[in-house]
Amino acid sequence: MKCDNYEKTKGLENASIFYDTVSKNKETIIKEYETVFNKTQDALFLLSYTKDENFKFITINAKTEKLLGITQDEICEKTPFEAFESDTAKILTEHYKNCVEQKKTITFEECISFADGNIIFLTTLTPILENDTINYIVGSSKDITKQKKAEIQLMNKSNELERFFSITPDLLCIADTDGNFIKVNKAWEDILGYTKSELEKRTFLEFVHPEDIDATINAISRLADNQTITNFVNRYISKDGSYRYIEWKSQPYKNHYIYAAARDITDNQLLLEKIEKNKERYKSIVKILQYKSESSGDLLNYTLNESITMLNSTYGYIFLYNDSGELFLNSYSDKTIENCFINKDRFTLEHGGIWGEAIRQQKPIIVNNFQAPHPLKKGYPKEHIKLNNFLSIPVINNNNIVAIVGMANKKDDYTEEDAIQLKLLFDSIWDTVIRKEATEALHKEQELLQITLQSISEGVITTTPDGRIVMLNNAAEKITGWQASEANDKDISSILKVVSKDHDKRFEKYKKFVTEDLDNYKILLDKNGNEKVVTYSIQPLNDTKEVNIGYVIVFNDVTNKLLFEKKLANLDRFNLIGEMASSIAHEIRNPMTSVRGYIQLLNSTDEFKDHKECFEIMLNEIDKANNIISEFLTLSKHKMLELKHQNLNNIISSLYPLIVSNASLLDLNVKLELKSIPDIMLDKNEIRKLFLNIVNNALEAMDIGTVTIKTYVEKNSVVLSVTDEGKGIDDIIKDKLFTPFATTKENGTGLGLPICYKIAERHNAIIRFNSDNNGTTFEVVFKDVK
Repeated sequence: MKCDNYEKTKGLENASIFYDTVSKNKETIIKEYETVFNKTQDALFLLSYTKDENFKFITINAKTEKLLGITQDEICEKTPFEAFESDTAKILTEHYKNCVEQKKTITFEECISFADGNIIFLTTLTPILENDTINYIVGSSKDITKQKKAEIQLMNKSNELERFFSITPDLLCIADTDGNFIKVNKAWEDILGYTKSELEKRTFLEFVHPEDIDATINAISRLADNQTITNFVNRYISKDGSYRYIEWKSQPYKNHYIYAAARDITDNQLLLEKIEKNKERYKSIVKILQYKSESSGDLLNYTLNESITMLNSTYGYIFLYNDSGELFLNSYSDKTIENCFINKDRFTLEHGGIWGEAIRQQKPIIVNNFQAPHPLKKGYPKEHIKLNNFLSIPVINNNNIVAIVGMANKKDDYTEEDAIQLKLLFDSIWDTVIRKEATEALHKEQELLQITLQSISEGVITTTPDGRIVMLNNAAEKITGWQASEANDKDISSILKVVSKDHDKRFEKYKKFVTEDLDNYKILLDKNGNEKVVTYSIQPLNDTKEVNIGYVIVFNDVTNKLLFEKKLANLDRFNLIGEMASSIAHEIRNPMTSVRGYIQLLNSTDEFKDHKECFEIMLNEIDKANNIISEFLTLSKHKMLELKHQNLNNIISSLYPLIVSNASLLDLNVKLELKSIPDIMLDKNEIRKLFLNIVNNALEAMDIGTVTIKTYVEKNSVVLSVTDEGKGIDDIIKDKLFTPFATTKENGTGLGLPICYKIAERHNAIIRFNSDNNGTTFEVVFKDVK
């Protein structure tokens, strides 16, 4: 019978202490093994071997006492013949001699008769060598009576069991918990292809699929814990290399045996897997059909990636196809991008290899061994992904092929079912793709229209038929001061406030759907109450059936245009006056000089001394005329400047005493606030004239108060500011301030500010002003100061 290896090893471990004992007497040996003998759970005994080839028991442990039913005192110093019956003693002595002769550990089974029956022992003997001489033997014994009886019972039933094993179609086996087949029936050979002898020589874990080994070991552990296993499924490899699904019912038996019945459920399992796979695919299809895509391209990309997952593939692509036989790459999977280095995205069908057969044959193409030769293959470049298997389907819409979809490198073979499901999926979504493309085209047109509306400089407002605002473009927002979100759904009259005598009449016509161009200028009040000069027109919006759906109002802010035209007119006037002054100054001044000389001559004679006062008046008037001519010459655009790098503060400071003197005569005050400013290019005489003109105007504008003169830097500009505390400039004259000869002064020429304007212009400066009831501020801004 087969030995219990574990118990055998255990016995040897307990005996090993004696291998190191050399030349020791009996008392020393007994003392050394006493602790081991007393603590072990095995039946141990110690024999001495004498020169006359007799064996005597030296000692036994408590387990041996219990097993033999004899005490240590009763057996100590006795030979086997003194301790046991003659036949038993003879057999034991023979085993002891074999141990001595072989000088190695031996194991044997022996049945010993006792008063209450026979006991079968499995005994291990280990000799103790002393200088290559054996004086002692350590033995360990184990009662295997029950195990032997079970084996006998099993053998007695073997014929009946063998008959049952041979007639059942199920897989039957007996195994042990160490994983060894002990007995299998013929069904194993029928199902897996192995003979009984091939199976019974190996452990069953050798046949289990690698992915199922852990679960199988766990099931064995449960059986070892005396638990019954039912409905356990794992996969066994057949002799032809395929795997079969096996469903088990197992239960433990005595002495570490397992009785098991199993059934081949491969067909059922594959059917269940197919059903489950189809469920997952249907879920994927529903998921695709319910996907809220942003565009047709997004929908195709999503469908492609989901299809790759659904078919357990690695790569995928979509080519769009047209009637000219051209294919355009539309979508490809992420892994395709990572691994394929072909940049071409347009092909003709005539150059397409086997992947184009789906279009040529108008049916799905499946190639499950792509590396094998094929008459339709045209090869692919070295940059192409290596393909193992391949599926290509045509997408048909309205009886026309519109695209081709390809999948590649599935883990197992592509099937007709794969092709049918993929084709049905893409055929069903293509109507959605077409609708998406039409919607995208419409959105693009709307976006282009919106961009156009937002880009034009004219304000555009659209309304409903009853005058509720629908849309304002950017220019309309800027002109009216209203944001589109604020103006939405408001009445047009609350946003487009046009001040005009005929405004109400025109708006009533507008509400009555009458087309009318309003080319005359109107004053529009923006959100903040600012007035802007605008022109506008109103046109009805009608649909394709000529039904009115609203109105469009186009208007333009011409305020700056008018100001520019006005400025241009002023410049023309300045230039005209300057040209006239340059042309006639010499002709006028020469006669005036002669007249002035004769008047001075007459004034110096006694004959006309009574008319001296009249002569003085005449001289003053001639000087005034000369000054006017000089001012005219200042307006000339050809006036030469003597520009020098100098500081404006120095010029102002030099004139400050004169200004204070003039102010004192009028009982007014002057305050200087000059900040640090950089030097700039100036004509000193011109700037003196500009400065004195502006300051004198400020003094003349007040009855009481202070004129404040400031200089400071504003961004890249130097600013001269003069502020008075007068009553402000009349609105009537504001638009004419820089127009020649426009004046409200009784003795004014109306040339002071125009001259200042020209001087500023020649210095690349501008003049700006602000006036209200609390006074007026004039600012001269010298721009782009380096």
